[in-house]
Amino acid sequence: MLVLCVDWGGGLMAKPNPEELVDLGMLSYDKQDFSKARKYFERACGLNNGSGCGTLGFLYGMGKGVEKNLTKADQYFSKACKLGDQEACEALKEK
Repeated sequence: MLVLCVDWGGGLMAKPNPEELVDLGMLSYDKQDFSKARKYFERACGLNNGSGCGTLGFLYGMGKGVEKNLTKADQYFSKACKLGDQEACEALKEK
């Protein structure tokens, strides 16, 4: 039996589940801890989770927890769109 243990100090002790990483990122985002949120979204995106990549695009586009960088935002939106994130596809169309 595999048990996922979350260390609320910021680490996972088992193989990360990308959906759980996005959820943890959203919890951090809601608490205005954008730096921690970014780390969770980066891990989810690295595991090819479209929502994680799309949310990273939003963070870079708005400059939340990172220096504002529209080029990086578009790169993350593009990856997210390719992974099926429709909101990211819409964000690219608005450019």
